[in-house]
Amino acid sequence: MPTADLTGMPEAVLQRLLLAHANLLPRCRVWRANVGAVKTPKGWLKFGRVGQADITGLIGLHGRRLEIECKRLQGGKQSDEQRAFELEITNAGGLYILARDFEPTMEILRKECER
Repeated sequence: MPTADLTGMPEAVLQRLLLAHANLLPRCRVWRANVGAVKTPKGWLKFGRVGQADITGLIGLHGRRLEIECKRLQGGKQSDEQRAFELEITNAGGLYILARDFEPTMEILRKECER
């Protein structure tokens, strides 16, 4: 695990660290979830869903839905769409983590792996 002070790291760095380390945990599988569009010969192809979290996956003994939204420790704010997505996931019994720092997020994941 990283030992350097990671306070204030860019969201992309936090995403990469969580993707690499969460997949080392037992009963935790995560992957990047992108939102965007690409131009094809037949027009624009949209993918993802506005407001979805940066990282998605499954966690725990029974494969609970997992969503992780990464934000800077200072100043990173969820959009209205992201807050709505969070409610949708939690209301359906999933786990939604608003990740602002590496180690506290990993601690949550470690505990949830055992559930």
